Amino acid sequence: MSQAYAKLPRRIAVVGAGFIGTHVAAGLLRAGVETTVINRSPLSERKHRALRGADIVVADATARELLRSPLMDVDHVVYCASGLMPAESNRDPVTDVGLSLPPLLHVLNLLRGQRGAGLTYLSSGGTVYGDPKADFIDEQHPTEPVTSYGVMKLTGEKYALMHRRLYGIPIRILRCANVYGEDQPVTRSQGAIAVFLDRIMRSEPVPLYGDGSIVRDFVYVGDVVDLILRSVVTAGGPVTLNVGSGEGASLAQVINVIERLAGCRAEIDHRPDRGFDVARVVLDITRARRDFGFTPTLLEDGIRRTLAHSRAAAEAEAP
Repeated sequence: MSQAYAKLPRRIAVVGAGFIGTHVAAGLLRAGVETTVINRSPLSERKHRALRGADIVVADATARELLRSPLMDVDHVVYCASGLMPAESNRDPVTDVGLSLPPLLHVLNLLRGQRGAGLTYLSSGGTVYGDPKADFIDEQHPTEPVTSYGVMKLTGEKYALMHRRLYGIPIRILRCANVYGEDQPVTRSQGAIAVFLDRIMRSEPVPLYGDGSIVRDFVYVGDVVDLILRSVVTAGGPVTLNVGSGEGASLAQVINVIERLAGCRAEIDHRPDRGFDVARVVLDITRARRDFGFTPTLLEDGIRRTLAHSRAAAEAEAP
């Protein structure tokens, strides 16, 4: 176990076993932490294998009583659950409110009576800021989301901070850039690198909205896990923290990197520009570097690891 994680709490609960939540729980297990995973639906066999040793609880977080027992004895909660994907949230914000807010509020309410138990809330550095007013967005940048998804994430932040002020719950808010890495689903409307890798490996057209000039900050999922663990063991420091690579890459550049690493050309499926896509979002990660010793993985190295994992998984599944 890394010395940086030596003072991790005895027991941590991860709410939400999606792409990031599964990686977080697996990282906690590797670090020797007693880990409870709470998810609203049963886990796949693959996720069960990845989380061997964890206590798996299938419970809808909108039902407070179902959460009471699994959260009763935890020292910290990493809240990775979310509602709808960005495009879906814009189409149906009412449903997204119901999926996003009640579970978080139930978890926060249950933590009120557990002295010292804290919560790390995974927010979105790509959407809560809205249209950037600077090339590199720090945590003091105005939060003016232009999508329903961003509004939901920011609202979650506000509720978490309210519980910090009123009830003394230790809170850390991590505003994550575009997270990518091993085992990211490709069937959801989120995760450009995962979709690009999948299509190029299958020799299928790569969907590209606009001309490819949109710039995003892509952060490797292993780095997100590392910073979560570092922040849990660190008392004090900034409450709100950007989690990114600190560098921008256009979608066209990402495709070029994948082509080079995969050794094949991509067929581009050009699609109209989407109205809600901000032209450039790159996070300033000075706080994470300074206060937590955070060192992000280079984009090419992260994509190389993800590609190698995808190829190994495809070979293992081949008849």
